[in-house]
Amino acid sequence: MQNVSLQQAVRMTGKIESTLRRDVKKGKVSAGRDGRRHLRFDISELQRAYGELKSAGDDTQSTEQSNDKAMTGHDRAEILAMKDNQIADLRNQLEKTESQLQLATTEKTKLLDLLSAEKEEKRELKAEMLALMPRQRKDSRKQPKPKSNHADGFKDCLEHDSTIASKKQLAKCSQI
Repeated sequence: MQNVSLQQAVRMTGKIESTLRRDVKKGKVSAGRDGRRHLRFDISELQRAYGELKSAGDDTQSTEQSNDKAMTGHDRAEILAMKDNQIADLRNQLEKTESQLQLATTEKTKLLDLLSAEKEEKRELKAEMLALMPRQRKDSRKQPKPKSNHADGFKDCLEHDSTIASKKQLAKCSQI
């Protein structure tokens, strides 16, 4: 009984590495491990599981070419199923992202509308304040200054202490 490596088994069976590894896990084909824990296949076991094998020494084709040519319908279906799942996942992600973008756009529009309304309200308040301010100025100019009442001035003079009052204050009091 002759043992071969995983790479040799790939060339002999025409299967890809992942298929051989999966078949070992499922028990479809048995394999041992060498000292470095690499898979080793018995040639008779490979023949039992996969039928007629290519020669172990036949290296005329590259591994990649033999893998492509020997891909079975099951392998193709499995690959297509994986790609279909990936496409479905990507479509879901795209839909989710588009939904988030739509929510963000709606939120942005609402915030811009609020900002615009606040700016308009601010303009209106400013206009109202400016409209009121000139009236106040005009009203304050039109109001006559209170005329001094001589009697009030005399009272002020009486309240001043003559010792502290300046000459100007005394002169003012004397004019009354």
